[in-house]
Amino acid sequence: MEPQAFRRLLNTYTLAGAEGVHVTLHPHPGDPEVLQQATAAITSLRPDSGAALTVADNRVTDPAADIEIHRGSNGRWYPFASSGHERQLTALHARARPRR
Repeated sequence: MEPQAFRRLLNTYTLAGAEGVHVTLHPHPGDPEVLQQATAAITSLRPDSGAALTVADNRVTDPAADIEIHRGSNGRWYPFASSGHERQLTALHARARPRR
């Protein structure tokens, strides 16, 4: 593994624990109803955006904002932003962080 990729995963683990790393490395099929609800909620907050949201596996992507949210198997959403050619987990709200 490249050092930069390892650093990203270490940062992800620091922010979101093992589930955050799992969500980063392993896309899995998402619940279509949950993904549709998330898409509808996001779309209602960005009525002037001309770019459509995309859904793939457990991820909803807003290309206009260059943000992607991943749904974990624990039911939590994990926000990712562009970092060069890769996506990087962004900071989670303190109550959403795993307890150690």
